[in-house]
Amino acid sequence: AVFLPGALSTIFGTPLGTHLPVNELTEVQVSSDIPTFDLTKPCGLEAPDSTTSACIISSEKLVSCPLTLTSVGDDIYKLYETDAGTKHYLDALVMRAYPVPVVSAMTPTSLPLSGGTKLEITFTSALGSPDFPRFSNLKARFVHRTTGVYKDASVSFEEDAFLKVVGRSPSFLDSSAVSAGDVVDLQVALNGRSFVATGLSSTMIDKPKVQVGFMYVGSPDDFGWTFQHNVARLELEKKFFGQIQTITQNYVAEWGPNEC
Repeated sequence: AVFLPGALSTIFGTPLGTHLPVNELTEVQVSSDIPTFDLTKPCGLEAPDSTTSACIISSEKLVSCPLTLTSVGDDIYKLYETDAGTKHYLDALVMRAYPVPVVSAMTPTSLPLSGGTKLEITFTSALGSPDFPRFSNLKARFVHRTTGVYKDASVSFEEDAFLKVVGRSPSFLDSSAVSAGDVVDLQVALNGRSFVATGLSSTMIDKPKVQVGFMYVGSPDDFGWTFQHNVARLELEKKFFGQIQTITQNYVAEWGPNEC
């Protein structure tokens, strides 16, 4: 959404509102923190070429406007309301269109139903630079080819390599509509909302988690030796999120034979 606080005198745009894919129809929500929109007056959005599109007034603080940016770069769109045939401009929205991203590769091509596998998605051209990364709300979406059931995964740039993003695959264990052997198609949204198809897909596999056991001579709440061992266990779960399952046993005799 694009937030217009007060009397719409200032625009604070989020990546959802100010960055949109070119030639893609998108619903832009414009909101104010005080009652601003008159429910009895038509509201619209005027493009740079003076063409207009009607907006839907949801409340005195929120309107939704369909918008298609037709050229890459920045454009100014004017938000207005009509009273007795006369336009009254409320404010201007600076919108930025970006080229639809093209994904060249994704690894791995098989994803476990339990999720947690490291994802690497490579684009054909850089999405930004160290000084101007542009996109901070990147998302990858995996859509079941038959049922349409989907799960999203947050991804981020790999260091300063703006050709590649990395993340963790989502879990489908809570969905009975997705089984091992099913195909899910990859979609990406640079702004976290406007998803586009990539032409790439993955096959879901039933890969059980590896169980890793930890035996402690005491309890992790001793804030000493066992506490540090447990910190390492938590780091291991974080590093291999979704791929391993850890179990612990406290107060195992230090001198053999050990018993669990």
